[in-house]
Formats: sequence, C-alpha cells, structure tokens
Amino acid sequence: MAKRIFILVILIIQIANISSSIKGCINNGTVFSCIGSNLTSDDLPSIFGNLPPNLTTLIFDENNITNINLMGETSKNFFNLTKISLRLNKITKFPENLQSIFPNLEVLELSGNHIESLDLIKIPTLRELYLDSNRLEYLTNNTFAHLNGLSILSLERNDIQFITANAFYNLTSLKYISLAGNKIADLHSGLFDSFRTNDGIIVNLSSNIIQSIPYNLFTFESVRNIDLSGNEIWNIKNDAFLELIAVDGSINLENNILKMVPLFPELPSGIIKLEGNPLICNCDLFARTKAQGEITFNGTCQHPEEERGRNINDVKSNICTYCDLHKPCQNKGHCIDYPGNFFYKCICEKPYYGQRCEEFDHDWRNCTNITCPVHSECIEIRAYNYECQCVDGFKGNPCVPVHTDENSRMSFYITIGLAMLGGIVLIFCFVCCCMKRYRKHESYMVVPSERTNIGEAEDSKYGGL
Repeated sequence: MAKRIFILVILIIQIANISSSIKGCINNGTVFSCIGSNLTSDDLPSIFGNLPPNLTTLIFDENNITNINLMGETSKNFFNLTKISLRLNKITKFPENLQSIFPNLEVLELSGNHIESLDLIKIPTLRELYLDSNRLEYLTNNTFAHLNGLSILSLERNDIQFITANAFYNLTSLKYISLAGNKIADLHSGLFDSFRTNDGIIVNLSSNIIQSIPYNLFTFESVRNIDLSGNEIWNIKNDAFLELIAVDGSINLENNILKMVPLFPELPSGIIKLEGNPLICNCDLFARTKAQGEITFNGTCQHPEEERGRNINDVKSNICTYCDLHKPCQNKGHCIDYPGNFFYKCICEKPYYGQRCEEFDHDWRNCTNITCPVHSECIEIRAYNYECQCVDGFKGNPCVPVHTDENSRMSFYITIGLAMLGGIVLIFCFVCCCMKRYRKHESYMVVPSERTNIGEAEDSKYGGL
C-alpha cells in the first residue's frame, strides 16, 4: 500500500513538473492542455516522455508546432487517449504515425494549420476529423478509404477546387460532412454514394461556386439537412434528388440564381429554402409548387414586376392561361391564347398541321431532304413545298453568272484598251519596217560611187591609156 502511494506521489510530482515547466500548460490527470504556450516540434518528445499513461485528451492549440513525428522519440503507447487537438499551429503535413502511438484515437482536430494535401489516412478508430482552414486544393480517390468508422468530416474554408469521383469511398458511417467556403465548381454524380443509406445525414456545400447540380448527386433516402446556399446555382437536374423520400430539417438553396422551383419527385414533405433567388412566378412555378405534395417552399417572387414581393406559395391559378394549363398543341406546336370563345390557336411546325398539330402531311417535302443544283439553294416557299433558287450573282436554269451594268462597262473598257494596244503595236512594227528598208536603199546607192572614184584614181596614177 505504501509503495502504491509512493508511486502515485512520484507521478503527481512528474505531472506537476511538466505543467510548471511549460508556461500555460494545465493538467488534471486525464486532460493535458498547453494553449498559446509557444511550443515547437522540438518540445514534444520530452513532453510525451513524461505524460501519464491514463491521459484521454491532449490539447496543443495556438502554438508553433510544424509536425508531430514522434516515431522513435517515445516508446509509450497511450491506449486511453482518444482526442488530440492541434488547432492553429503551423503543421504542413498530415501526421503519419498517430495510429502507432495513439491506437484508440477517435477525435483529431487539425483546423487552422498549413496542410496542403492529404495522402491515404490510416486511422481506422477515428470518429471525427476536423481540417478546416488549411490549404487543401483537391481531394483524391480513396483518401479516406480506411476511415469507415468516421462520422464527422469537416473541410471548411480550404481552397478545394477539385474532388475526384471516389474521394469519399468507404465512408459508410458518415453523419456529417462539410465542404463549405471552398472553391468547388463541379460535383460528380454519385459523389456521396458511400453513405447514401445513412439516416439523418447532414451535407454542407454552402459558399462555393457551384453552378449546376447533376443527376443522382444526392442519392440519400433520408437527410436531415442539405445546405447549398451562397453558390451560383442556376440549373438543377430534374433527377438530382430523385431518391430522396424524407427530409427531417431542410434543403437550403438560398442566395443562388435559380429562376424556377426544383423538382423533388419522391419527397412527400419537407422545407425548401429559396429566398434570395430571382424566381419567376409564372404558371410553371405555380404548377410545381402545387403538385409537390406537402412540401413547403420558402421564397419570394422577383419577376414579373406585378408579382414581385409575393410569397411563391401565394401565387394564384389566374396567372395561368389556357395554353399554360392545358398545353393542347402537340408535336412542338406553339400555343397562342385568344380571348373569347376561341381559347387558343396552335402554330404548327411542318410537316404537322391540324387544330392541335396532330396531323402529319406525308406529301410534304422539306429542304432537309433536297439537294439543289450548283449555285442554288433550297427555299421553303409554301406550307408544304420548296423551290431551288439561285444564290446572289447567279440567275436562270441552270444558274449562270449575272452580267451587271458594271460588268458590261468593265468589259467595254477592256476591249477598247486591247484594241488601242494592238494598234500601237502595229504602228510600231510598220515604222520599224520602213526604217529598215530606207537604210538598205541608202547603202545600195553609196557603193557604185565609191567604185567610180577608185577607177578614176587608178587612171590618174598610170597616166591613162
């Protein structure tokens, strides 16, 4: 008995020494807390070497710790420790050896650090993981595949832009996931399939830059809350919420750019928040709100002007015309409402005709099946016929180039120019020929004269005969 008391006293003294040697550290036997104590990574081995084995919670928030790689620094295994908090430090890489030192770790708080990427995390006992306000840019396949017991995953306020299709693979126990405040623009269909059967799931995707919700994104049968507020959503596929049959809380679509109430085909009741969207209160909106069971839509009309400010649940049926309500025109016919006894008129697309565009004209041929001759194009000139007409600059049958006045004038000028050029060439040739003949004749006249002069000279030389 005395020996046990002695050991306990020694243990208490060691704990007291740890607490007193580090400013701001507090220890109550199961919780050891050093908040804002200016601790660095170099301080950790000595601290861990003196911690009591029955510790359950370790808090090192607001220090200067860059890593907690303790492999080889301590031989202890803290079997009772279930929670570690390292908020607001300078950790750049996710700790790799936590499982070996803390084999029963359940809660890990790493928010407010400098972690840029995540490799495969192997802590199968983990139940809660907080990585808010780090520097993550992407989530790759199977990052959380060994965390099938995880129930809370918080990744708020990072720089996440890209999430692969299997990033959340094997998170079969998840109850809460938050990706709020990132830069996510696109989401893969079936992204959350791993925890689709979990009742009461909470999904927070608020304050991103999501524009479209693809088909089968939310395949949950039951959710507590889905938060998509503060995005840029303008398009929600009709089957995005196809399998959803129960909402305990709400689906928040506030502050997006939706113009129409989305469809929830199988949802019997629930609250859909739509405030802050440019909703157009027309007959389509009226029909959707009235046709979707006991769902409560919270939103305000923005268009048209006469409906602005009205609660969308208060839109009346008189906003609908006969064409809106009955849609009588078939085969893509355009319905026009008329007052009086003539309720509507259908403007049919060829080859359909009839009061409701229900008849098909089998004799009609359109330009899609016609090949016109060269330099011509097909023109639909009557309700059920066509004609090949020459394109600009051509006429006749077949189409030949059109000679305009300008073309004729140009041809005349060219002809005159060629004629003048030919005349000049002929005159030049005539002059050259005359000059050549003249020179030849002049040469013929000079030669006899020279010979006479020579003969006279010879007679004079020899004195004559």
